[in-house]
Amino acid sequence: MADTLESSAARRGAMPAFRQTVSFRPSTRRYRIGEIDASEQGMYSSWMTRFRRALVRVDVTPVVYRGDTSSTASRPQVSFGGTTPVSGRLDLAVRSADTLRVFAQSGSMPGSLTGD
Repeated sequence: MADTLESSAARRGAMPAFRQTVSFRPSTRRYRIGEIDASEQGMYSSWMTRFRRALVRVDVTPVVYRGDTSSTASRPQVSFGGTTPVSGRLDLAVRSADTLRVFAQSGSMPGSLTGD
């Protein structure tokens, strides 16, 4: 749908006031650590809005880690989730050849793991 909007605006010769893009990129990995079969799933997500003189972008990746310990009865099932650092960026065209960039990034969540 975005391609249709962009191409119709280009045919009219007018640049749209703003353009938004949302991207998702899923990933899954499986591996073995000693006696534990582990897996991780993530969903990289990005939202970007481009104006004539500015760009706003936010990136986040929720993740889930699981350890299947069914082959070792003495260990419990392991599972936790969180996010990689959330980042945001603002690019502002101050003059024709100058751009001001502001970037911020959070810590990952959860920030630490503790066991009782």
